[in-house]
Amino acid sequence: MKEKKGMNKEMDEKMRKIFIYGAIDRFNYGDLLFPLILNEKLKRNGSLQLSYYGIIESNLSGLGALPSRSLKEFYRDCKQTENAVVIIAGGEVLQAPWGPVYSYLNPRFYKIYHFFRRVLRRYSLGLNNLIAKKLLGAKTMRPFVIDPDIFPQLKGVIYNSTGGISTKSYPQKITKALQKSLFISCRDEKTFKSLHPEVPQLKLFPDSAILMSTIFNERFLEEKTSGFRDFRGYDYIFFQVNKRIASGLGIKAIAGKLDELAFTTGRKIVLCPIGTALGHEDNMVLEQIYKEMQECRTILVTNPSIWDIMTLISNASLYIGSSLHGVITSMSFAIPYLSIGNLNKVNSYVDTWGVDELKGDTNFKNWDKKIIEALSMDHSVLQKNRDLQIRLSEKSMEEITRLL
Repeated sequence: MKEKKGMNKEMDEKMRKIFIYGAIDRFNYGDLLFPLILNEKLKRNGSLQLSYYGIIESNLSGLGALPSRSLKEFYRDCKQTENAVVIIAGGEVLQAPWGPVYSYLNPRFYKIYHFFRRVLRRYSLGLNNLIAKKLLGAKTMRPFVIDPDIFPQLKGVIYNSTGGISTKSYPQKITKALQKSLFISCRDEKTFKSLHPEVPQLKLFPDSAILMSTIFNERFLEEKTSGFRDFRGYDYIFFQVNKRIASGLGIKAIAGKLDELAFTTGRKIVLCPIGTALGHEDNMVLEQIYKEMQECRTILVTNPSIWDIMTLISNASLYIGSSLHGVITSMSFAIPYLSIGNLNKVNSYVDTWGVDELKGDTNFKNWDKKIIEALSMDHSVLQKNRDLQIRLSEKSMEEITRLL
């Protein structure tokens, strides 16, 4: 037994250490998909040892996610490990500041953050960032942009499926840090144009989450979501919205539109949260919408897992929502999708990779027309688009693997 332990230790030392770091410590469906996809693609290489890190230590394994270690442990391991590679897991992270990121994780700081936003308005961001960085012992200007010079022991930094749309140009310090990376997979054209050609490592590829239907097939999802097997017999529309978008559109107005939609199409409406973390809180507004609706066939899903969400979208007639990864899940399973809330990151992704028939924001003025068009979509068009995105995303994964 002692000899076997010694052999295992020797094997561990020979394996390349891969530190996957991202916003993977709160329940936001899209952010939690990134490490799951990376894990499935990279674990096939037996010479890699994968570790996962967020801002805080978390364990959402009961909801299908991979556990994560803390930022403090991430910094320690980057400092102490020779020749490791950091992979930024993905998401709208290139311009994400410390203040908002930490506010989604800490209820007490969430209150402080929003207090300063109300009192100081546009001057609050700098102060909130300063407080968050101090509390966390942060070493970088942005949470998920890592300058390799800070950790000279590293082999390098890779960015997977990243975005960073902003009205402001990128600070020089961020641009310089990105220029030192090994590879950046950028998921939308707006972000790409804002950094290219200044950052030559930047390449335009679809979001890696598009691969989910090739990894998590129907049989896998059936085993993970036994409570939702009966939904396969339903003809339903999946609806999701976050707290901010719902507040802008109005709870009663949304409920009225969904009642009307259920009546005119004869379909059930499934209300399902995708992000329940602070600042997202789909669950709270969907419960309010459910209470306002008159349609008795409406179904409210509470506390879903990653697999529940994936299953429900993959078997829907249509996805309507404000979540980018709700849209990408629909794309992956060739389900028609409509985005609401006019969010830059969603619009930019759909403009870059979506089918022409489903581009553009859906609002109450064009609601009926867009829904009729989406429900009558030629399924083969969605399949061809899905297949193209998958082929391109696989190339991105091949490049990442080659660099490790």
